[in-house]
Amino acid sequence: MFKIYDLNMNEIPFPDGVMPLEIFVGSIGKDRVTEPVDGRAGVVDYGFNYTDRPVSLFLRIKAKDKIDFRLLRNEVFATFDIGNSFYVAESDVPSRVLKVVVDESYIPDRLTEEYADFDINCRTLDSVFWESKYTTLELHDSGYSATAEKYGLVDNIDDEKVKYRFTPGEDEIIFNSSSFQKGNIHNSGGYDLDTAPEYARTVGFLPVIKNSRYRIVLEETSGNAEYVRLFHYNADGSFISNDARMTNVSGNGKSEYNFTALGENLRLVIYPVSGKSISLSDIGSSTKISMHTPSTSNTFSVYNAGNVTVEPESAKLYIHLNYVTSDGNLRVANKTTGEIFEYHQPTNRRHIVLDGMVMTVGGVNRFRDSNRRFISLAPGDNFFEVSGGTFELISVNFKYLYK
Repeated sequence: MFKIYDLNMNEIPFPDGVMPLEIFVGSIGKDRVTEPVDGRAGVVDYGFNYTDRPVSLFLRIKAKDKIDFRLLRNEVFATFDIGNSFYVAESDVPSRVLKVVVDESYIPDRLTEEYADFDINCRTLDSVFWESKYTTLELHDSGYSATAEKYGLVDNIDDEKVKYRFTPGEDEIIFNSSSFQKGNIHNSGGYDLDTAPEYARTVGFLPVIKNSRYRIVLEETSGNAEYVRLFHYNADGSFISNDARMTNVSGNGKSEYNFTALGENLRLVIYPVSGKSISLSDIGSSTKISMHTPSTSNTFSVYNAGNVTVEPESAKLYIHLNYVTSDGNLRVANKTTGEIFEYHQPTNRRHIVLDGMVMTVGGVNRFRDSNRRFISLAPGDNFFEVSGGTFELISVNFKYLYK
């Protein structure tokens, strides 16, 4: 038996009295490209292109009488003459579908006054491969279940490799006593105040990536530190602004503060509890401060459970990088296939999308500002590395393909 679906994967019901009995699927046809060369025996083989895949649907109608037969016959004609392609799935393997179209005319074979058989020839359209009924993001969001008909047991899914949304790793800077010196920083001028020895400020600037997100963590058990204030500077050292203070953690406690770097440099000041003083020797022990920065080199693995390479030229492949910040050297590499995508313009928390053969930044086509290359996914594990910028999330959405 078989089922048919529209292009939104909604099942198309058969009229009462129509029985879908069998689907026959042929192998994939090939068009081999060759060329004879003078003075050489044989021909040069340039490979082949997949062409078509025959599909035949066999169904039977059972009518109540000769009038009902004609009405059911016309219902079958209308069901398969929908004007565009549709999906068909074998009932025994419901997780995979073929995209087909009916172009040939067919005549039912009338067996009796009530019964007739239909043999409907189809051909594949857009793709010759079986494709999963679901996308990888559907699988990621719902989780894999072997008992769900949607996924089944035959698609080579690895339940430990169903992650298709990736968040960046973090680099951690842990401060110690040598990272700080005595003194404060002027709140509106950004210059050193050596006359405030009860405070502690970082020695020199901390390089950061402008417009990227960071996290400061303060763990306090000395009883001396109350909060940390952040001071932002441009690349030339000119002062921009001081940031809001972290939540008070005087005594025993822990606080985290997420912020966006306003410039290329940063300094920290530890503010003491009223009447107390920050001891440099406490920093790194009873006054622990760390800064967590988005890694500029992230690696992750994308699993392709199909046995066909997913290529953006011929299959739907959607790679979405959220809130990218880069100085113009963003690089996304599939180290398994050796393919690299590069974007050569600075970005400030913009979305970069590779949707098939269309590349956009903030919804605008910026293909000319890239290296004009795309990424495909080989069967099995695909090891990715993203460098030259920061991001908040990468999503990879596609369907598994099978020969």
